[in-house]
Amino acid sequence: MAAPTPPPADIAQVRGDRISLRRALTLLGMTLLVPGSAQVAAGNRGLGRFAMRVWLGVIALVLVVAAVFLINRNWAIGLYANAVTPWIVALAFLMLGIGWIFLLVDAWRLGQPRALATGHRVFVSGLALLLAVVMGFTSWQAFGIFRSQADLFGHVFAGGGNTTVTGGRINILLLGGDAGAGRDGLRPDSMTVASVDATTGRTVLISLERNLQGAPIPEGNPLRAKYPNGFRCAEQACMLNGLYTEANDNKKLFPGDPNPGLTTTRAVIQNITGLQINYYALVDMEGFRELIDALGGIYLDIPYNVPLGDENTPLSEDAVLGRRPARAPGR
Repeated sequence: MAAPTPPPADIAQVRGDRISLRRALTLLGMTLLVPGSAQVAAGNRGLGRFAMRVWLGVIALVLVVAAVFLINRNWAIGLYANAVTPWIVALAFLMLGIGWIFLLVDAWRLGQPRALATGHRVFVSGLALLLAVVMGFTSWQAFGIFRSQADLFGHVFAGGGNTTVTGGRINILLLGGDAGAGRDGLRPDSMTVASVDATTGRTVLISLERNLQGAPIPEGNPLRAKYPNGFRCAEQACMLNGLYTEANDNKKLFPGDPNPGLTTTRAVIQNITGLQINYYALVDMEGFRELIDALGGIYLDIPYNVPLGDENTPLSEDAVLGRRPARAPGR
């Protein structure tokens, strides 16, 4: 037995609902791909044209930046390494994200959600909300990354240097200090010289051991009189990373030098490697955190307890195995 044919009015309603749904989804899709196009097609033409001009301007700017990078990469990198540039990019991402969210909400309004069937209305509204949340989250994450890079360039790598090329190379001393909250002093436990070919940019990394003993102190450094045969101690505690602290503890020997520890460490490493140091970067615990944030951050998933202890708080079997200590009876 054949099913009854729906009345013409119901068929028209179904077709009308499908057309309305298609229109609402199309407006959201247009806004997602070309911001402002939905407003030009179905709403505020002035707003839509302004948004499309901004969008085309952003695309043109990206193409120009890509062309400049291909033509003069060093100049482009130098421009971006300026602390102001990442801040401008960060604010631009934030403002573009806010504008894009506004256009998505307006496209949802232009789709006339009240005229949609109940199920279609919920679907379109949910999709618009999801797109707005994704756009807001993406722009906020981009803002955070570029803001961290601006802080990194402005604080960690601030300072001058020597542009003189020696032997066709530029040498950069990279120091990782252990200074941080709750720690006394600073010792550069990580010491690496990055030797860069001035023509090709090919880089060689030379790592120096923190516990190297007998490091030769060059002539002209005030500590040479105290350690004429190299940085040595009877108890074998005079290691390379200790030069930083030793020089800072004897600041009276370095009149007018604001950082004798860095001056001595740099001079001794030059003496060891035979390389002229052009630049240096000293990163402590806080600087290392900023460096990681500037790269987008690192998420650690540690499924087990990590035992910590020293001579004052010895590790127990429960701590090593990650077990909770047993409770006393009755507790």
